[in-house]
Amino acid sequence: MPTTTDNQTQIVIDDRTLEDYKKTAIKWQPVLQALPIAQAEDVLKYMHGIKGLRGVMRFGEISAKSQFGPYNPDRVVKSDVNIKHRDLETFMGSVIEKFHPNDYAFWTMGYNSATRGDAQKKATTALIVLKEICKARGEALAYAIFNGVRKEDGDKTVDLFDGFHTIADKEIEAGNLSAAKGNLYTLTEDVTNLNAVDIAKDIIFGLDPYLRRTPSLLFCSQDFADKYNEAYLETHTGLVYNTKYNQPVIEGSNGNVTLCPLAELDGTTKFYLTPKENMLWGTDNESDKTQIVVDRFESFRLTLSSTMFFGVQFHSLDKRRMKVINIVPPAPSNPTDQNSGAQ
Repeated sequence: MPTTTDNQTQIVIDDRTLEDYKKTAIKWQPVLQALPIAQAEDVLKYMHGIKGLRGVMRFGEISAKSQFGPYNPDRVVKSDVNIKHRDLETFMGSVIEKFHPNDYAFWTMGYNSATRGDAQKKATTALIVLKEICKARGEALAYAIFNGVRKEDGDKTVDLFDGFHTIADKEIEAGNLSAAKGNLYTLTEDVTNLNAVDIAKDIIFGLDPYLRRTPSLLFCSQDFADKYNEAYLETHTGLVYNTKYNQPVIEGSNGNVTLCPLAELDGTTKFYLTPKENMLWGTDNESDKTQIVVDRFESFRLTLSSTMFFGVQFHSLDKRRMKVINIVPPAPSNPTDQNSGAQ
């Protein structure tokens, strides 16, 4: 039973407390398993998700060159079909966390306030605690989507799978993303409130015509979006259609490229201009291979154990489907040699 000491509620972790948490984890497992994905929805909603993926799914990209010519029954040519594959792999991640229900008891006393919805007001302390723990994992997941680097011996979400930055770096090194292939744009100047619109238009004007006519997103930092809006305000004050501050659609894109600023790209080294369907993420958080289990291995703490699969990949690197903007900081200017010419 709870006891009161120094005006704080103390929870004794007896069999009833343990049983309450265990039953809650079983009853609400689908909801709890879905919470990290739901919490990362601010990023994932701009991409294409594959549910129930455990392991590798191969995505094929096929293209062919074939054409009619003037009628000639004797003309025979060899077919030209090119098939490329890219693999979306999800990796199994796990987490085992110890927690003491007493750490949350005082906080949850004010949780069932009149400002809460009916469902939340009826929620048990166990459900409230487990939901908060599971939701917290979504923030780390959202960050890893771009910044993850797979490390077999890692212990954080950012170590679970290669994020888009890591994948892009490997493809640049392999020569699969390059200016020559038309799918890489290198930005070597600082973005300012004066040049952001010109930089964005330069990117747009250099797109493959097929990509340029495809509704796409420019995944960028909030800083770039802010500077684009400031630069747009300065350079388009005389235009009648400039009726609002925020300009979500990039000038010169025929209405097809929308700015998509994400907090996870703050301070980034790369932007991505591509349709939503080209940014793939996969997960398995509903099968018998994933779980949420509460148990007790110590007298005063409970243990929450969870598993889940996750991974990301580009569907295609073709210039007709994407362009990566690689941000290379400008080289610092050499300081003036004060002793130049001195004898």
